[in-house]
Amino acid sequence: MKILAILLAATAGTPSEKVGLEAVLAAAVERPALRAARAERDAAEADAQSIRRLTRLPTVDLNAGYWQTEPRRDLKTPFGPLPQGGAETWFLNGHARQPLFDPANSLYNAPAAALAAEASARQSDYTRQRLAAEAGQAFVDVLRLEARLKAARAFIESLEARSKQVRSLVDEGRALNADLLKINLRRDDAKLDAYRLRNRRAVATFNLGRAVGRDEPVEPAFDPGALPRSLDFNEAVLAGAVRKRPDLAAISLQVDALGLQAKGVRAEGLPRLDAELDWRRLDPSPFTDRAILEARIAVSWRPFASGTRKTRAAAVRARQRAAADQLTELRRGAAIEIRQALADFDTAKQALAVRARDVIQARETLRVETARYLNGRATLNDVLEFEALLRERNTLRDLAELDILAAWIDYRLAAGLF
Repeated sequence: MKILAILLAATAGTPSEKVGLEAVLAAAVERPALRAARAERDAAEADAQSIRRLTRLPTVDLNAGYWQTEPRRDLKTPFGPLPQGGAETWFLNGHARQPLFDPANSLYNAPAAALAAEASARQSDYTRQRLAAEAGQAFVDVLRLEARLKAARAFIESLEARSKQVRSLVDEGRALNADLLKINLRRDDAKLDAYRLRNRRAVATFNLGRAVGRDEPVEPAFDPGALPRSLDFNEAVLAGAVRKRPDLAAISLQVDALGLQAKGVRAEGLPRLDAELDWRRLDPSPFTDRAILEARIAVSWRPFASGTRKTRAAAVRARQRAAADQLTELRRGAAIEIRQALADFDTAKQALAVRARDVIQARETLRVETARYLNGRATLNDVLEFEALLRERNTLRDLAELDILAAWIDYRLAAGLF
């Protein structure tokens, strides 16, 4: 019942904001899906920054403790008694390490993380473009339903006029009541079709609202005179368009990042160099000084890690090959998408010219058949058939205009132009 109430409110003329195509395409930034993609981008950038900091900034560890033991006698030495500590002892330790040279992280893992962050940013850009195209297609969907609804209403009005005309003929004895019933039945079918289209259009306005990041319905505002008339294209344009695709750029960056990650795994077997500083304090202390400070340059090396480096690197390389193959497939698919959008655009332009001539011909044919019917030289079925044909041609002409717009949107998404 709630859904029915929403539909009834929408079809009853709920006031909705009218939005133009450019505003619809730009409003995709309000979508939660885009905010989610940008959050993923921010997370990848934070991960990259964390790895960079590990290679440049020191780490500091602190620990403190307390223990209690039985009292022990002082140790006698030639230099005098040496205290062994009291029953209660407190200690405080500090350790600082400054990386000087970390080959795995500095040379490979940090650059790989930076590439992964850039890939996430490109993927976020593609999400924005995809959502803009989705909003544009939702815009076109409402216009398509509006065109069909407009044709249905015109058909109903034509049938109403035809019904009045035939009723006059029936009153004059020049037509049968069966002819009037045929018209009324056709009119009722057209009204049902219009009712169905109104409901579908109401849902489509809610979908357009969702596509621009809103909960309420949105009405499209479009000037048919603003339809794009041409798309510049050649092989150089095609190659450039494929390079502009942010989703392809994202996968290319992922391939490079995986290559660096594989090298980073193998670089874990190289020595690393650190500067270390230790500070220890005991209270009471068996030494003259309660606090001891040590500084050193440390080289750490793990030449063997259970034989896992080779297998880990192989796994990363396998993922890199998979991403590279996926990139090849997507590049080829992107070229096909661009060519298909161009073909659809050209077909829609040709269809618009043909449909415009069809409307003129169908209107003239209906006029002739109506005159023949009034003179008793044609049946009402002939008239109704050409009445329906005129409605169909009008609808196809309006839809051809919108097919041009839809192909233009597909082309901009395929070429990465949003």
